[in-house]
Amino acid sequence: MALNAVWFTFSILNGANWLAIAAVGVFLGFASSYTLHRQGKYQLGDLTNYLFSCFAVFIAANAVPPIGHVSFIFIGLAGLPLLIFSLRRQRNQVIALIALPIVLWIAA
Repeated sequence: MALNAVWFTFSILNGANWLAIAAVGVFLGFASSYTLHRQGKYQLGDLTNYLFSCFAVFIAANAVPPIGHVSFIFIGLAGLPLLIFSLRRQRNQVIALIALPIVLWIAA
């Protein structure tokens, strides 16, 4: 959360409004995930955090020029569902969540 506050502050100071919106999206993802985890809804919290992170990286990849290579973060996001979710119990969800960053990377 502290890194997110630094990201948001530097984005505002540099006039990068889209990056500030991405920082707020990541903060909302972490906050909602934390709240859902506290309520015992672990899978929903993980899914919420993952989706907010994907869309925040999508916003950042579109806001930063291609020389910044922000879009390469999608490679790590594509492998993350294999660590978070069970491939045996949630095969279709894992496949969809692996495909999401790849589609967003192509769209960026």
